[in-house]
Amino acid sequence: MTILDIAGRGTVISVRGGMLAVGDSRFCPEDVDLVIAQVPAVTVTGDALLLMAQRGIEFLVCDQRRQPASTLLPLTLPATIFARTLRLQASLAPRRARALWRQVVRAKLIHQADFARALGCADAERIARMAADVAAGDPDNREAQGARLYWPGLFGPDFRRHATDAVNGLLDFGYAVLRSLVGRNLHAAGLSRAIGFHHDNAENDGNLADDLMEPFRPAVDRVVWGLARDGRLEVGEARPVLATIGDWPVRSRGEWVRMRVAVQRACLSCLEAIEGAGSRLSLPDTIGSGDDARRLAEDVGAGLL
Repeated sequence: MTILDIAGRGTVISVRGGMLAVGDSRFCPEDVDLVIAQVPAVTVTGDALLLMAQRGIEFLVCDQRRQPASTLLPLTLPATIFARTLRLQASLAPRRARALWRQVVRAKLIHQADFARALGCADAERIARMAADVAAGDPDNREAQGARLYWPGLFGPDFRRHATDAVNGLLDFGYAVLRSLVGRNLHAAGLSRAIGFHHDNAENDGNLADDLMEPFRPAVDRVVWGLARDGRLEVGEARPVLATIGDWPVRSRGEWVRMRVAVQRACLSCLEAIEGAGSRLSLPDTIGSGDDARRLAEDVGAGLL
């Protein structure tokens, strides 16, 4: 997943010679998946918007605090969402929807427990037990119960999710990149990302993306925790790292792959579940550690991958 992360005020995004131009730099549109405008003071020409739409490039706009504010998803992506699939999504049996959400919550809690355990957090085993106790539809809201134990274990007892500190800002940014990755793969699979099996907000065009991204969130958490540990919370240094979250190592179906491959598998398995061809979502077996990420980068650099 190639991402252009634009932080310079006054930068112009245009088209030159069929290439996507960002300031004086040019990029082949086929090589770009996502463009992020970190600041609103960026100029985008109509030609550039059209080129991004035609080549399936998503455009993420941030506000004055550099927090994600809007995403523009092209209508002309390679896959076609057929009316039959839309009807199946909209009429998904509640029992099946609850079963799918149980799988998602269990996987998320398992990966949160794994990371908390790696950090020596006292509540790691409690989170793991919650994962085993999740019922269909998560009526007891084990997801929220786990979060109340998980976040203080990562960032200290005074940490509050959704506050305005640097750590929360980077978590939000990383989740926005992850959500974009999931949304693109849902569309490529022929699914509408607006029709979820758990999230159901009529004003949200990404309900299904919000459903399927949950088990992958701990990858963002691991990256942000590492940045905080190393004192690298400055936006200019941290955001380029988070922009490459699609390359984070994930164990999927018994093999180590980049996250973008695992996300693609999850989205295709969701299509199968909605169509009745399967009942199990292909969710990550393991979210890799920082050491796993370094080994992956070394293998790529050595030409082994």
